[in-house]
Amino acid sequence: SFGEGLHVVAGPNGVGKTTLFDATAGGLPFVGAIRFADVDLPPKPKDRAQVVSYLQQETATPAIKVCDYLATVLEAGQVWRLSREPIDTDRIESTLEQVDALDLKELRLDQLSGGQKAKVRIARLLLQDTKYCLLDEPLNHLDPGVAVETMRLLQQIQGKVLLITMHDLALASRFADSVLLIGPDSKVFQGSAPEVITSQRLSGVFQCAIAVEWNGDRAHVFAE
Repeated sequence: SFGEGLHVVAGPNGVGKTTLFDATAGGLPFVGAIRFADVDLPPKPKDRAQVVSYLQQETATPAIKVCDYLATVLEAGQVWRLSREPIDTDRIESTLEQVDALDLKELRLDQLSGGQKAKVRIARLLLQDTKYCLLDEPLNHLDPGVAVETMRLLQQIQGKVLLITMHDLALASRFADSVLLIGPDSKVFQGSAPEVITSQRLSGVFQCAIAVEWNGDRAHVFAE
């Protein structure tokens, strides 16, 4: 279970982190039930989209303005309506301002830096206005300083449950309210970062010797 805040989902490649997110967001069929706050997620896509938003791993970057890119989120939200309403440009601007990216509104998405695109993609997630937000590898290809800035931005988001997959456990130790560690044998460990990010747990899950040294609220993690 996850409360409001920032939660990291970690584990070796291939254990099913992205598959878990795909199924939760409704993009992959599965057997059983996915529950948030002891409530089953709605089975229909249009109902699921009102509860869970999903920021998938970045692939191709469209050559359109940031404002137009974000407008597609609001347009998608009207698919199920009989009549369309004008796009709320004020809402787009306020969301960009929330992630400190209002100055990017008229720029083309494919011309932005990695850090700028990260801000815009988070704004896209927030525009979906759901309680639960899934982010699959949002730090991929970001410089270390930009990755820290992105995690700090996510940490400051209020009133939402954010789950992100990532491999940098040292960074997770600084910002995560909790960590869910998935092992190749389907074992799952969940708890605070100091409870989960230990040499014993990581060495067992990643099947190699991993040293963990905690310094205050930060962990240094390295393979031996």
